Amino acid sequence: YNSFLGGVFTKVDRINRNKNYCILLADKYLIKDNVATKLNSGDTVSIGDQVEVRLVVMADNAFEFVYIEDPKPATFEAEKLLSTWVYDGLYHYQEMQNAQTNFYMDNLPKGTYEIKYYLRPTAEGLYKVGATNLQSMYAPEFSAHSSNFEIRVK
Repeated sequence: YNSFLGGVFTKVDRINRNKNYCILLADKYLIKDNVATKLNSGDTVSIGDQVEVRLVVMADNAFEFVYIEDPKPATFEAEKLLSTWVYDGLYHYQEMQNAQTNFYMDNLPKGTYEIKYYLRPTAEGLYKVGATNLQSMYAPEFSAHSSNFEIRVK
């Protein structure tokens, strides 16, 4: 028996947001004095600053068994380290890992939803972050991804 597996790799800089069956936006905000300021790609934060990650999912249809994979910048640590079920308008399981945060949903109803979590940078440098991916676990053709992001820590 023979088989063939093909794959395509590209630089993180070349990834743009797609618009398949739902739209996924991954925005980062700097929190200072309870005020959120949107970070653009290439912006600078300081070590120890609180960065809020907002994932906005706009679903045109209802989906079941959806998985979101959100990569973290290197040296950014999550404020909450425990994986748990969360309800913030959308019931999902949030799994914190070293390199990424994963979200699992049994149901993703039609509509717009926002998922938030918080990170803190721990070392100086320039970090590139890949795209956030959303995919139906049993129908992978239903997917979406955000664009890439670059952040500098001083």
